[in-house]
Amino acid sequence: MGVTGCSRYGKGAFAVGAFDQRIALTMPIESGTAGLPVYRGVPGEGGAQPLSRAYSEQPWLGDAFGSFTGDPATLPVDTHEIVAMVAPRGLFIMENPHIDWLGARSGSVAALGGAEVYKALGAESNISYWSDIQDGNHCAVRSEWKAPLQQNIRKFLLRTGNDPGVFRVSGKKAGNLAEWRNWQTPILTGQP
Repeated sequence: MGVTGCSRYGKGAFAVGAFDQRIALTMPIESGTAGLPVYRGVPGEGGAQPLSRAYSEQPWLGDAFGSFTGDPATLPVDTHEIVAMVAPRGLFIMENPHIDWLGARSGSVAALGGAEVYKALGAESNISYWSDIQDGNHCAVRSEWKAPLQQNIRKFLLRTGNDPGVFRVSGKKAGNLAEWRNWQTPILTGQP
């Protein structure tokens, strides 16, 4: 099975893919704040939807989250760990850097951080991230996503392909994982 959706449905697809092991391919599209973007990055990303607005807008986050909206650095978790919860299953994240409100820079940080878990598991070819798009319309059909989407469907749903994952991060909203971590990725495969 695969799951996808855009905007608030992208948030839902992201959550379902993380928590339901039956999902072979998770495909969140332009999920925005309270979806993929790292909570700690959103306040520093100009124009991104504030955590307090995302918290009050939809019931995506539990009541306890309200106390962290002003200081997400005190959170014990962040969204790169939700990306990691999908591993080693298929994950194709589609992002839009043209709409500041969506927090695409913070989204790329979450994808890059979560990809380190895929790497540690020897499954780095199972995650793809694509924000290098030309059209800024929200939830639009994008020609840039067609080929990687077809590759992911063949690989994880039809089981007729074995294409590697791809990372195409827009220079307009590229996050830098090195600014967020002080650790090296361990190799977890082959260990007892």
